[in-house]
Order: sequence, then structure tokens, then C-alpha cells
Amino acid sequence: MARPAVCCVELVEAATDWMEGAVDDDDRRRLEEHLVDCPHCAEYVSQLRSTSRVLAGVGGRDAPPATARAALLDAFRLATRR
Repeated sequence: MARPAVCCVELVEAATDWMEGAVDDDDRRRLEEHLVDCPHCAEYVSQLRSTSRVLAGVGGRDAPPATARAALLDAFRLATRR
């Protein structure tokens, strides 16, 4: 029996695994079908890809100080609660 369509929350939770090819074929298909129908999630994935490309160009640099890392994580958590 086919699984139900993906909702936006499910896509957000699985986006990184999907981008890394770490989801099964059924989930991949369901996620990709959702992206075709949902411009908001398509934009979210586009932003993830852009962020990934930018961060890949930063490789080899020192990690940010622990205080900066903590502040960024706090800001991200706050933004995702909205």
C-alpha cells in the first residue's frame, strides 16, 4: 500500500538525508513529488543547497569560537520555532 503524501514538516525533517541520498526509493519519490507541488519547500531546498555550496567553500578554516557557535545555534533554534 502506498504511503500518504509528504507534508512540509516531513520534508524539512528529511531534506538533509534526501540531499545526501540517504532515503529509500519510496521516500525519495514522495519527497520529490512534494517539491514539485510546493514552492515553499522547493525554495527551502534551494536555500539549503546554496548554504551547502557556500559552506563547502569555507573548508579548511578554523572553527568559530564556541561562543559564536552557541549564538548561531540559538538563533537557528529560535528561527525554526516561528
